[in-house]
Amino acid sequence: MCIARTSWFPPLFDKLVEQTEAWEEVKFLPVPGHKQDQLATLFCAQKLLVAGDMLSNLEFPFIADSSDYAASLAAIQKLVEDGEIAEVVPGHGVPAKGREEIMHRIRRDQQYLHDTRTLIFEGVAAGLDEQTLTERFGQICYDGQPINEHLRDAHEQNRVQLMKEAKSLTG
Repeated sequence: MCIARTSWFPPLFDKLVEQTEAWEEVKFLPVPGHKQDQLATLFCAQKLLVAGDMLSNLEFPFIADSSDYAASLAAIQKLVEDGEIAEVVPGHGVPAKGREEIMHRIRRDQQYLHDTRTLIFEGVAAGLDEQTLTERFGQICYDGQPINEHLRDAHEQNRVQLMKEAKSLTG
């Protein structure tokens, strides 16, 4: 049954767990970067990470803070390397199953962050004008492919965010 709501209410639960043994261990992991308050949920026994708006097979990182995003990817990478994650379910796209596929998604997102940050941060530090940076940013690839046309606006928003971050470092 769906109930239309005009304001936010906490979620409703229609099932109570009577015995604590029925609960599996679940960890809520702060993974800021896409949004500052983003959480991922790790179902420990299943080695399943529900990653929210991260590690999609359809999209590059949408950046709210590039340093936080990079740190969140590094934290997830460590959990994969430690054998604590074997499957990732993103908010968009299909799950990534197995260490190799998950690590591929992590590495390509890390590469995108590295490429975009390097271009903007070094460009701002070198005094390049915004038009030149915008043109060069438009040539960045993701996972070896040009940015998909329907994601160009999000890519441009990343450039705007990275410009803010770079300018805040240079004063």
